[in-house]
Amino acid sequence: MSVADILRECGIVPTVPTMPQKVGTSQTLVASHVPSVPIVPTEKHKAGAQPLKSARALRGDFDRIRAALLALADGVGLDRAIVHRLTRADLADCVGFPAEALRSYLLALDDTATRQAGNVPSSDSAAMLCQHCGPVYVHPAIAACLPVVSGWPRALGCPWCFVRKAGGYIPRPPARATV
Repeated sequence: MSVADILRECGIVPTVPTMPQKVGTSQTLVASHVPSVPIVPTEKHKAGAQPLKSARALRGDFDRIRAALLALADGVGLDRAIVHRLTRADLADCVGFPAEALRSYLLALDDTATRQAGNVPSSDSAAMLCQHCGPVYVHPAIAACLPVVSGWPRALGCPWCFVRKAGGYIPRPPARATV
């Protein structure tokens, strides 16, 4: 007894797919293989895009976000120069983010500037071994999630890699005895 016979006994009638009469013609190939192309609107306002703001309105947006970032930097105790170094594109990217995200962004910028100056950020108190940079200081949360080999948390890259690539100075943690 075949599978088809068993299915028929249970009341299920199997259907066998059949090929259309004209296989491989241009009409059957187009219908089965070419996806439909969505209609592209020709006018921006029909697509729901916002009209472009004037230069004066954009300047106001940049001034507001810069003022908010300066207030956050003052609240955290960061150098205001970090905010003043941001480009218009950087400021535009900050629009719409909550204050806590912007605060974290400013702290990351400060840590980056500290590393570029060849100093260890105050939050980086743990040592790890980077495959490219060697022993470096990182935040304890980074070191805690890395695999430990021969007493060192190890990673394929680190927050100091860009400093090394630029030829900058990297402060080193004390060497550990290997077992």
